Amino acid sequence: MGQLFPIVPIHKLDQKPGARGVLSDLTCDSDGKIVKFIGGESSLPLHEIDSYGGGGRYLLGLFLGGSYEETMGGVHNLFGGPSVVRVSQSDGPHSFVVTRAVSAQSSSDVLLAVQHEPEIMLQTLKHRAEEVMHTKGSGEEDENEYKNVAACLDRSFHNMPYLATEEGISE
Repeated sequence: MGQLFPIVPIHKLDQKPGARGVLSDLTCDSDGKIVKFIGGESSLPLHEIDSYGGGGRYLLGLFLGGSYEETMGGVHNLFGGPSVVRVSQSDGPHSFVVTRAVSAQSSSDVLLAVQHEPEIMLQTLKHRAEEVMHTKGSGEEDENEYKNVAACLDRSFHNMPYLATEEGISE
């Protein structure tokens, strides 16, 4: 189609980008990566990711995606739809206001949409993890390891299926 969508950093707006990058494996329609950006560039100006102070978090905005991309982001790829934020300009040349925010589906919601039973799946995985811990031994260290595995499984099922920080995304 040749459609170009504005993709820009929405993080570190007070800093000039010092790196360039491409975006890979975004959708089934992108052939594995986006290779053309607005302005005719073959890469996107980005900032270095600060894995020390910023937790490795870096946000990009994809604009004018339209209903097709949002629909395809649903159950089609098992990632569910992304969180959606409507932003409007407000008073002032560089001012904006968030007029609507809709959180993304959790992994459990996506699994339910394709007729799976996420709570049964979660309990089965926890049970199997517990069995493995018991075969290793029954020390306090193993019990703590099981609790960590169980907490990780809970987060995986109840957070959205997109990349997140280790702490997960809280609503």
